[in-house]
Amino acid sequence: MSLAAVKIASKFLPTGAPANLMMLRKEVKIHEAVSHENIIKLFATGEDDAFVYLAMEYAASGELFDLIQPDVGIDEDLAHLYFHQLVSGMDYLHTRGISHRDLKPEVCVCRNLKISDFGLATVFKHKNIIRTLTTPCGTPPYVAPEIHAMKYDGAQVDIWSSGIILYVLLAGNTPWGEPTFKDPEFKLYYQQYPHDLDYSPWNSFSSEVLGINCIFLQHSCQ
Repeated sequence: MSLAAVKIASKFLPTGAPANLMMLRKEVKIHEAVSHENIIKLFATGEDDAFVYLAMEYAASGELFDLIQPDVGIDEDLAHLYFHQLVSGMDYLHTRGISHRDLKPEVCVCRNLKISDFGLATVFKHKNIIRTLTTPCGTPPYVAPEIHAMKYDGAQVDIWSSGIILYVLLAGNTPWGEPTFKDPEFKLYYQQYPHDLDYSPWNSFSSEVLGINCIFLQHSCQ
């Protein structure tokens, strides 16, 4: 028998007001629709008057975030492996027309990397019709610049987030607080991209990693 982890989502906010049940049920519907070796399996769901329950595959090795040494990162070969597995799971979601919209090390579990937590996921393509997304969401250091414009492509924002994750795996921190020109680190990146990233830690990355990041961290304001 497989071990399971159970996510318990309240139907009520801390104030006692009703939670957004549409979002909870959307999360369940999307997670039930996917099956891939790099995505956490959802075994079963249920609910009562107070809670929604999601029984999922148990990841004994914990979150990817816990493996990252602050300001150091992890071994580059291991980073390549995890990044490959992340992109494999992400690409599968995109072929199903699904955007995760909150990719970060905290929602990736190990030992073989698997994507979890579909609370902000949405469908951006159905029957080959692509819709532009407008809801601002995600975790600030990992969101794409287009999120702030509230008009973005569902696949592209995940690609951007995965590029940030690769950076974090190797540098041990995020490159900026949020991707806006108010953030000096992002402004510098925007000014130097893609050929003049000759400053730390960018210039410590291998040419292969730097090439991948320059592809994944493209933004529409170019």
